Amino acid sequence: MAKETYTAAKKRLLAGLVAKGYRTSDHNLKVPWAEKAGYDYRLWFRPQAIYLNAHSMFLDMRELSVDDLLLHVQRTLDIRRG
Repeated sequence: MAKETYTAAKKRLLAGLVAKGYRTSDHNLKVPWAEKAGYDYRLWFRPQAIYLNAHSMFLDMRELSVDDLLLHVQRTLDIRRG
């Protein structure tokens, strides 16, 4: 079975984040983003990578569910805050 394309994965993840209460930019932007009110971060969806603020998360978006992505975000933020 062929892997999902990055474009399809980006659209799927952005739609899932909207369903979880995130605000997103226009999904057709070259680098769309998602953020949630009250949180101090923004997720950027570059063509083949997801960035948490200015740092790559080194994740393959084609293999992530929305819940997995949010778990990685929380773990990364916990590590950065010490």
